[in-house]
Amino acid sequence: MTDKEYYELIQPYEDAMKLLLTRLEVLNHSIYETKTGKPIHNIQYRIKKKDSIEEKLVRHGFEPTLENAKDQLQDIAGVRIICYFVGDVNNLVNMLKKQPDLIFIRESNYIENPKPNGYRSHHVILGVNVCCLDANEYYPVEIQLRTISMDFWAAMEHRVSYKKQYDNKEQRVAELLQYSNILEKMEKEIKIYEAQNKTGNKVLDAVLTSKSLYCQNNGIGLTCVADGSALNFMEDMDISALFGNILDNAIESVVKIKDRQKRLISLHVIQDKQFIRIRTENYCEENVQFQDGIPITTKKDKRFHGYGMKSMKKIVEKYGGSVMAGKANNWFELKILIPMKH
Repeated sequence: MTDKEYYELIQPYEDAMKLLLTRLEVLNHSIYETKTGKPIHNIQYRIKKKDSIEEKLVRHGFEPTLENAKDQLQDIAGVRIICYFVGDVNNLVNMLKKQPDLIFIRESNYIENPKPNGYRSHHVILGVNVCCLDANEYYPVEIQLRTISMDFWAAMEHRVSYKKQYDNKEQRVAELLQYSNILEKMEKEIKIYEAQNKTGNKVLDAVLTSKSLYCQNNGIGLTCVADGSALNFMEDMDISALFGNILDNAIESVVKIKDRQKRLISLHVIQDKQFIRIRTENYCEENVQFQDGIPITTKKDKRFHGYGMKSMKKIVEKYGGSVMAGKANNWFELKILIPMKH
């Protein structure tokens, strides 16, 4: 293949890649609501060099000609999309498949089915419609979608494979697989916090992040469904103290349970017409006594314990609300009702 033939070959592929990059920029701004953020961290792209095209054709048993490059290769144009989480990758792939002017050619999902050495990425080949002088023609673009942690692993794998000496291939594969599993676990844990702690109120988010970390480290299952924006009429200190005490009391109760499967806490914050409804539930094996809908302390020093419940009641009443607690079938429930201010 001459240099002239090479530059004639790559021109429409460059056009296809540019069109796809523009589409990705649009999708990155529109795929999620503004408050949720964008799925794409960064994008890398390249056109395969002449030597690489010729080497790949020869490796697969073809003559390194212009015609064979067009007919046999689908990765002359390549785009690598780095997303934050696996969910972002999946959403982006689904959106690309729905684009009416793109042709879906092939995919290989190495996220669901990792390679033996731990490599994870989602490969998709799309046909992009390019306007030529006489007619339109579709040109393939290979897309690799992966998360930040997957990209970090791939970069390290490339470096290690060339720089580090191993006694055997099995040792290298075992180490790389171990690193891949560690990064995958870390990514899932970060995703848990990211998903849980985007309530629309920064103070509530901070409280949930702190308590989520404690629960994660102590085998406690904490679930939260909260519209934090409904709390914006309250003072920051009150939000912090109220939800800090709510979760501290629940954590103190469940952390005593030996069976970790029963260490469960749920928190719900919803707007119901002109009111904010806050409800927490946690599994409770203790014998709790109540007085006027408020639990009585079980600790010996009653001067200090119970302060959290009294503090909650004081904050809620400051906004004209009410607190009620109860227990049934080993589930402790706390209900708070606060009228909204406009």
